Amino acid sequence: MLFAPKAIITDVKLLQGDFQKSKSVFVPGRPYHSLSYRIAGTVTTSWQDQTLVSKQGTLTFIPKGVGYHTSILESGRLMVIYFNCMEEYDALFPMVLTPKQSRTFENHFKALAEIYRPGMEQDYQCLAWAYHILADFDSQL
Repeated sequence: MLFAPKAIITDVKLLQGDFQKSKSVFVPGRPYHSLSYRIAGTVTTSWQDQTLVSKQGTLTFIPKGVGYHTSILESGRLMVIYFNCMEEYDALFPMVLTPKQSRTFENHFKALAEIYRPGMEQDYQCLAWAYHILADFDSQL
């Protein structure tokens, strides 16, 4: 289980976009958790002494406050949700997951993208899709 006890999400944002091949850059810890779905491309994420590889169809989780290095090995596209929880979770770490049904996650992210607009960070429908995505992610662990 990713969040124990189960998380209460307080807000969610969605970002989608293309990214271009680039050398390693440092991303400082952010004030939110992120879960991205890679539609295309290949990226590495290095944290402490680990390097994770995210390819097409994978999910990458980065916990709130964790800084990391990332390299874009192959240009591509992604969708990512940024979210905060009511509780703090100190034992979380970055991970990449190759889901059994990657198309399901792509469809979930697209459904959220269809309704999300800036200013809807606490909208019930947006939060419901974020919970749906996290529940499916958690069931794959």
